[in-house]
Amino acid sequence: MIDLGGKRRADAAAVGRVRLWAEAGLPADAAAIVMVTELACHEPGCPPVETVIALLGGTSPRTWKIPRAAADLTADDVAAALAREPDLAGHGHPPRAGCCPPPAAASNPSGPSPAQAPRGDLP
Repeated sequence: MIDLGGKRRADAAAVGRVRLWAEAGLPADAAAIVMVTELACHEPGCPPVETVIALLGGTSPRTWKIPRAAADLTADDVAAALAREPDLAGHGHPPRAGCCPPPAAASNPSGPSPAQAPRGDLP
């Protein structure tokens, strides 16, 4: 769907289905929230839309990224994504030519500053 601003809008019913599949496939944690969203990827070689499944709060916040729109996913796609290690940084899909260059090594021996720290919710 396209809104008047020319931006693609996520299929709310599809996002809801993916959320239900993710909730069923993740360990129960009363303090955790499952969030599903679609993000546009503007990196060369990346798919135009990624579906991001985020487990927020609880004991171990994590994210998984699937390089397709939520409307194109099946329960098996979601189960396969959740079976992989969660994304700590990067796009969450296999490397492709022109996409996903490796992160630069940090030169700070005490670790990255908060501004440099990898975030699982960013591509």
